[in-house]
Amino acid sequence: MKILLCIRKDYLTNMAGDSVQLLKTAEYLKEKGLFVTINDGTILDYTEYDIIHLFNLTRLSETYKYFKIAQKFNKLIVLTPIYWDISKFYKYVNDIQNIKQWEYEKQFRQEIIKGCTLIYPSSMLEMEALELDNENNFPYEIIYSGVSENNITASESLEMSQKINSVKPYILCAARVCPRKNQLLLCQMANELDINVILAGTTNSKQYLKNCLTLPNVHYWGFANYNQLRYLYQNAELHILCSFVETPGLSSLEAGYFGTKIISTLEGSAVEYFKNMAVYCNPYDRYDIKNSISTSLTQKNNPGLKKHIEANFLWENCLSKLYKSYFNLL
Repeated sequence: MKILLCIRKDYLTNMAGDSVQLLKTAEYLKEKGLFVTINDGTILDYTEYDIIHLFNLTRLSETYKYFKIAQKFNKLIVLTPIYWDISKFYKYVNDIQNIKQWEYEKQFRQEIIKGCTLIYPSSMLEMEALELDNENNFPYEIIYSGVSENNITASESLEMSQKINSVKPYILCAARVCPRKNQLLLCQMANELDINVILAGTTNSKQYLKNCLTLPNVHYWGFANYNQLRYLYQNAELHILCSFVETPGLSSLEAGYFGTKIISTLEGSAVEYFKNMAVYCNPYDRYDIKNSISTSLTQKNNPGLKKHIEANFLWENCLSKLYKSYFNLL
């Protein structure tokens, strides 16, 4: 079986959740013996592939291009949407251009959904959001997002320990630094609570990062690999994603797996994953974010969260369902 995984061209230089999801999918399928190719836009001939698997319905222009090529080759098409209605955020920041663009692209999102053999939302909440946007039912199978464990080396542990000790105590936000992730408000609220913040992630918004760094409690670590993140999670007071949307937030899954308390946005599907084992906040309410941090700092770590993630959200278990689905489709 030959699979073509199609994703935005900058999935490696601008790492985000869809990048991780695709790479983990490719790794797992290859281990299972499938022939897997990642297409970042350079492959235009789909003749030899059995399944064309599209990723990301939010960044639409590239996904739609892949979709039309797959149709031209009369291929079986599936989609991991990584979708949430982001128009609420655009209205909040009064981004008129993106509000209009979002509405304009609705027809193309609907065309893709209609043309796919199967949709793979990462939660029932995401599926329901897609149904609202699509204004119709569609064939789907829930493939939850996951987490996996890597070993951290002793030398890296020592180096990280020395660096972290100068910042403790701190709260961690492992995510791309940008307005949609809402780190500036997070940093402001943490500053009022007199606790340090470590931001770990790439950025495509240098001015936004600069605004965050004007606060004395903020420390920017840039891109951190999985081993480094593990150490950051384990030494943090808590991990927070107060984003304007998360589906559910892979770094929240990782943090919970490594025993860290988590705060998640209410906007998105996190509650389906973490249930009552996380603190939730409204990203549109600065004082709710502040209160969620204050509340979480006084709580003990919940060992049930790690066990819950181990039981339900390891990548190998989540992706085994995808592997079986491919064979059922063919």
